[in-house]
Amino acid sequence: MTYDGAYSEGAGQIQNLDVKAHDAYRSAKADLRAAIAVLQGGQLTQAQWAHVNYYFKLDPQNTNIPAGVIGKLQATLDGIKANQLKVRVMFFNFAKPTDKKLITIAKAQILNVNQAVRFFIHECTHIYADTDDHSERGYGNNQGTYRQPGLTPEEAPNNADTYAYLTVQLAGRALL
Repeated sequence: MTYDGAYSEGAGQIQNLDVKAHDAYRSAKADLRAAIAVLQGGQLTQAQWAHVNYYFKLDPQNTNIPAGVIGKLQATLDGIKANQLKVRVMFFNFAKPTDKKLITIAKAQILNVNQAVRFFIHECTHIYADTDDHSERGYGNNQGTYRQPGLTPEEAPNNADTYAYLTVQLAGRALL
């Protein structure tokens, strides 16, 4: 992972930006590994099942891991590890699926490692696991809930924030 040093002038100077980007990179890999291990182990706590069921819009009593979840998390982890990923800090979070080597993290998120990790994973799922965004219905807030109701059970398995929030929750990371 490299920090490419390119960010808009308006973003200002950020102390230790390369360190913050590397922290997000290392922590994202660790959180993805932890989440995959939890899901593969199958012995989820009640709280962990609640996260799975909430983010994938399943019945609260569900105890089955949705098909493809571990595969998308593994594809994201593998993509991060296999590519010489560059992080650019600007005013927004963005990844272009055709460019598997660059993600953009917003200045506001890079300053907080917990948020940086979540947004890092979110953007990487776009380029390595072919996820989408579903506007405000699919974006989470800093409390771990969706900003607006309406994300469907059909959309949730392909929603980037579904994987980002589930990963950090299963890894035990604070949201803020």
